[in-house]
Amino acid sequence: MTSGASDAFSLTAVGQAILKEDILTCQEPDFRDVVAVTRGSDVCFTSLEGTINGRHGGWPMKPATLTHASDPLVLDCLQAMGFNLLSLVNNHACDLGPGGVLSAVEAAQARGLAFAGIGPDLTSATKPGVCAANGRRVALVAMDAGPQESHVYATDATDRLMARPGCNRLQLYSTIVLQEQELAMLRNASDKLGHELRKEADRKASYRQSQGVGFEFFGLRFQAGAEYEEARIPEAADVERNLAAIAVAARDADIVIAYVHHHHWEPRWEIPPRWLHGFARQCVDRGATMVLSHGVPMLQGVEIYQGAPLFYGLGNFIFHTWQPRRYADERIWQSVIARMVFKGDVVDKIELSPIVMGGQRALETENYDGRRVPHLARGDYGNRILQRLADMSRPFGTQVRIDGDKAVIPVAR
Repeated sequence: MTSGASDAFSLTAVGQAILKEDILTCQEPDFRDVVAVTRGSDVCFTSLEGTINGRHGGWPMKPATLTHASDPLVLDCLQAMGFNLLSLVNNHACDLGPGGVLSAVEAAQARGLAFAGIGPDLTSATKPGVCAANGRRVALVAMDAGPQESHVYATDATDRLMARPGCNRLQLYSTIVLQEQELAMLRNASDKLGHELRKEADRKASYRQSQGVGFEFFGLRFQAGAEYEEARIPEAADVERNLAAIAVAARDADIVIAYVHHHHWEPRWEIPPRWLHGFARQCVDRGATMVLSHGVPMLQGVEIYQGAPLFYGLGNFIFHTWQPRRYADERIWQSVIARMVFKGDVVDKIELSPIVMGGQRALETENYDGRRVPHLARGDYGNRILQRLADMSRPFGTQVRIDGDKAVIPVAR
């Protein structure tokens, strides 16, 4: 703990925020109650899902319905709600290309917001963002695991090329695990089709096959194993670079957040992927106080590892999508506000408040376009959200105690 810091300290984390308009004009009491919660902690964290229209310009890199670009006023909204630490890395951070990245960096800096995950080059995008509050230094290392095209990821300058603004990358490779006899059939087919000769010729010309481990077959990787599986493996250099950043942050800060945005979802969205489970523990082993994740638009379970909370998916907090009717599953519009209460620099407990975007009434009437802001969920409805989170957390050995309109996860060992 930093010298002179108060022992009382809290940090709040919420789901991702796709925010397109000024929401401070909203006067619904249940939304104002949400704001009271988010403003009630020393540090409040979210991920701004999108990019910023600013003086650096840019062009849409996706179809209109998939481009999430907002004016800088959305940062003013978040700041007024108490958010002072942001991840800016996600699958929409480059929706306007490098210009949007530079505008987002500039807009956040102009407001004094601490942020991480994007930058004018890879070194900057990997660098921890630091928020100082109530005598503590809270550091954030934020990364995106894709899948995305290479052009959205930041690179450092070389003797031959200038730097590329973009996202901090945690690349994943997929390998499909088959039975040995099935892999032998693929090898034989590849040879008969002339693909092996083509691969050899490409290698001589310095063309690379698809990256990853195993046998390459027309862009996919395969290996033999006992069980069928799509094995996802983080790229070793990206893992070490980000773990090194976490270790540096742990030496310089009192509290360290490791943040991962990804779209490597399981068929059942509420189940965290195996690779994230392993990587999150690596982050803690290298100094992270907690691990937070977004991407899948749905709550996932919470694990406590070595006293560190691992939030595998906090779902949505604000969801101004331009295609809301695609998201008819009620669970997409539900989440929790997680308030972590510290003893010293150690999380003592997590207080959970259930929320529903647009309020329960908006869901019942299927008023998708009216779901502008989160409301506190109360009574039986809120209890069902908390119970679902408890059920998803139980396989990790996490105890979620529901008491009225809130729940508590005891953490301290």
